Amino acid sequence: MRYWQEADLPAVDVGWARIASDRSDYVYVPHSQRGAITIFNRSGKPVEYLLGGKPGLNAPRDIAVSTTGDSLYVIESTGSGPTHILQWIKKVR
Repeated sequence: MRYWQEADLPAVDVGWARIASDRSDYVYVPHSQRGAITIFNRSGKPVEYLLGGKPGLNAPRDIAVSTTGDSLYVIESTGSGPTHILQWIKKVR
């Protein structure tokens, strides 16, 4: 398999975070320093931002997408304290 550069996408500082993608070719980029997750489409354009929540999204570090694509599991980097996992569920608007 070979890869060719398709697009020159905007740079984002994700710190120590890891990005994830799903079967619909959406890319999920956590911004630990900003307490947000940006969702990009296959063209590299941001289509949504995940912020807040209950409990609030504080410092997202790792993301896993469910096999069905309807849930995101976010591991937060909470410093020296315990790490916790937040679940985000996709809802049709």
